[in-house]
Amino acid sequence: MEHAQDWLLFEDNIGESLSIDETCLSSGEVYTFLTNKAGKGREGTLVAVVKGTKAEDVIQIVKEITLDLSSSMMRIARAVFPKALITNDRFHVQKLYYDALDDMRIAYRWMARDKENEEIKEAKCKGKEYIPFRYSNGDTRKQLLARAKFILTKHKTKWTEAQKGRSEMNLVYRDGKKEPYTTSEIIAGCAEVTHHTIQELLRKHKADFESYGIIAFKMRKLDGRGRPMKIYRLNEQQATLLITYLKNTAPVRKFKKNLVKAFFELRNEVAEFRYQRAIEKPKRKELVKAISEWENAPKHAHSTVTNLLLKAVTGFNAKQLRALRGEEIALNSLYSVELKEYQALEDMVIAMIQLGFDYQDIKTMVNKKNSLQGA
Repeated sequence: MEHAQDWLLFEDNIGESLSIDETCLSSGEVYTFLTNKAGKGREGTLVAVVKGTKAEDVIQIVKEITLDLSSSMMRIARAVFPKALITNDRFHVQKLYYDALDDMRIAYRWMARDKENEEIKEAKCKGKEYIPFRYSNGDTRKQLLARAKFILTKHKTKWTEAQKGRSEMNLVYRDGKKEPYTTSEIIAGCAEVTHHTIQELLRKHKADFESYGIIAFKMRKLDGRGRPMKIYRLNEQQATLLITYLKNTAPVRKFKKNLVKAFFELRNEVAEFRYQRAIEKPKRKELVKAISEWENAPKHAHSTVTNLLLKAVTGFNAKQLRALRGEEIALNSLYSVELKEYQALEDMVIAMIQLGFDYQDIKTMVNKKNSLQGA
């Protein structure tokens, strides 16, 4: 094979969907590799090897070709495969996205560092101890931006507990009764005061705060270090009262505005959730009745269908949702928007069960409709 140094062709391996890429071998020579996607890297995958990357040297007719973002590879594809569907491979597209995202993260980190240096100088000029701003999870601005890299690129199901906390820095949360609350830790971080200052105010004016309800707390280490401290849970009235006892600094004024907005938005969310939950309950009874009369019902039909609907809406089954969001009943952990989507799918499932469809057909339709809604 005199041409073996310049090109090799394995005609039997040609398929409808091929991939093309350039590779530099150990000799330093660059070769163009054409592979059959159906081979999945095993025997029968290699279609052709061509020395160099000249478009004129690579000739083949296919229906689809996957390639990287190389201009040379793109020229070959457009010139030689004029009728083929050209697809940029996901890896290179994702890499561009992740690189751009990381550039933004790094830029913000430099801004956070500059801001911290200015605050240190200001505190030194005033003869005060520098207290860095901390978010509700204990991270400073620099720490958050340094540690958030993997949150931005990993799926949330693969986050560690610390990463979950770093991603969920809301000002206001819901308790088991859907009542909004914030914490002494969040207030200290956003108002840029020490947690000790907040604790002292709560102790000094305890009677005032308890007039709006019991002050709940849990023991936890700040930043995961030192002795456990009381982290107080404050309802809207208690949190609003606490802020009035703080000096009216710029961070406090900003936090006041953000906290009022957060409580307002969460109250609206809770009201909407309760309304949607009331609408859903009769549908749930109808679904239970339909399943009980379902001739083609799978094993454990009730839990199977419920998990199908929950996973379509949230990406998690009932057990995972209870663990992730801390609710005893998985449906109660949904947000109002999710509950609306759940009901729409629930209506469709009820109708399909009544028409005699089997579970696999229903599963296919649920996933198909959900993918269309998410598109």
